[in-house]
Amino acid sequence: WRHQIVNLRGFFGAISGAAPAQEQFFLSGAYKTTELNAIIVSGRGWFSAQEHYHVEGGADVPGYLGRHLRSPIATSINFSLPLHKYPLALFADAALLADDYRQLSLRKAYCDAGISLQLGPWKMLFPIWINRPLEGEKRFAFRWKLGLSGAFSIGS
Repeated sequence: WRHQIVNLRGFFGAISGAAPAQEQFFLSGAYKTTELNAIIVSGRGWFSAQEHYHVEGGADVPGYLGRHLRSPIATSINFSLPLHKYPLALFADAALLADDYRQLSLRKAYCDAGISLQLGPWKMLFPIWINRPLEGEKRFAFRWKLGLSGAFSIGS
């Protein structure tokens, strides 16, 4: 455990004035794509950045895939603990979304936890637990997202 590196990411974003939906901050990862992701990802359907394809950015709580939750104000904390000598990591995330600063409340937090697997540039996320399931959805369930690691890019 002495050689473990804990990855911690903090995020806060706020948009003043009216912003179109695609410019707002998304809960389950970024909506806009760049470089190679722009070729792979579509705005809709199975390979949407809000479904099973993951684009790092925004609040980045992948357990809420498919919900397309967004807002002009978002804050989050993302924690990852790589498992020594394996391409696996444990992760946990928490985020708040709001239309107004007065609406930010820890009681409205979106949280998830799971396991990630890094194979070359590909990263698979398995958010096993979420704290705010929809009606009929389970807190503990098999969920997955696939994406390119943020360290991978094309060009020079």
